[in-house]
Amino acid sequence: MTQFEYGFLGGGQIASALASGLITAQCANPGDLAVFDKSPQAAEKFCQRFGAKILENSQQLCSNSKTVFLCVKPGDVPEALANGAGMALDGKLLISVAAGVSIASLQRLVHPNCFICRTMPNKAAEIRKAITTIAFAPNVPDPLRTKAYTAFQAIGRAILLEEKFFDAAVALSGSGPAYACLLIEAMTQAGTELGLHPSHAQELSIHAILGGAALAAETSQPPEEIRKQISSPGGTTLAALSVFEDAHTREIIRRAVFAAAARSAELGKLLSK
Repeated sequence: MTQFEYGFLGGGQIASALASGLITAQCANPGDLAVFDKSPQAAEKFCQRFGAKILENSQQLCSNSKTVFLCVKPGDVPEALANGAGMALDGKLLISVAAGVSIASLQRLVHPNCFICRTMPNKAAEIRKAITTIAFAPNVPDPLRTKAYTAFQAIGRAILLEEKFFDAAVALSGSGPAYACLLIEAMTQAGTELGLHPSHAQELSIHAILGGAALAAETSQPPEEIRKQISSPGGTTLAALSVFEDAHTREIIRRAVFAAAARSAELGKLLSK
């Protein structure tokens, strides 16, 4: 059987985002992709969208793919790599997007000569705006590191982190889009109560957040300086920010991020048993 450039264990949303990014960035052609999903409907949907070859089981996919994306739920990882699938990864690159599943846990399930990459993209991968953290097992050679890094650049941005920092990264970038959406929800509600049509309130709120993020991302100025530039003495922004300060918003955000990091660590320990 043909050796596919990329095989996908799981054909859900993140797998589809990665496949779309790889094809759009011309890192792969439809004929380069294979998929196995225990849901035939999910596999067929992936096939129809990307022209991928549907394989019969996880062992066949791992045997016939040069690089395997592990795109299953964390609790399904042992099953996905059972029945010879993990052992078929001899000399191959395994890229896991399974949240909380450590490199050490994966090493217990695969061939000793498998090259493992652990990643944490976020939901914005669906629109190629993700920020993905990446960690490699020590044995991964540079060409395969570049291959993995390039794949995630195709769906946004990617940064290399030591694995010990993944819980912190999950709390910031993994959960972060939800924090931004909560702020948009609250601003939209306030704008509606001030008389704006809900659609106008939401559009104004979304683009205010996007604009602030773009200024922080695309200029050399730190967020603190941008905030000060917008905050004219005696003006509307300072009136709003003083309410945030009185409510100890910084401390609330800090507690929220720490809670997310602690939960990530707890889940990782459960999955490593």
